[in-house]
Amino acid sequence: MSRHELEAVDSLIEAVAQLDPKQRYAVEVRFYDGRKNHEIAEQLGLTPKQASALLGRALRRLKVMLGRTDSTKI
Repeated sequence: MSRHELEAVDSLIEAVAQLDPKQRYAVEVRFYDGRKNHEIAEQLGLTPKQASALLGRALRRLKVMLGRTDSTKI
């Protein structure tokens, strides 16, 4: 991994750590553990639609924290 890629990973880890606990949990289990929205919803006592909205808000917040204002994927 290049230095730039390592710095990007560090920035992402720091940004995820700044999310509120529910958002952080949802992002971690979705992208690190590969769980589906309905599984996240069950764990958090939400509907699948609420879990999807929670993830959407978390991803938008991460984009802002990382200075990504375009529509490209993180």
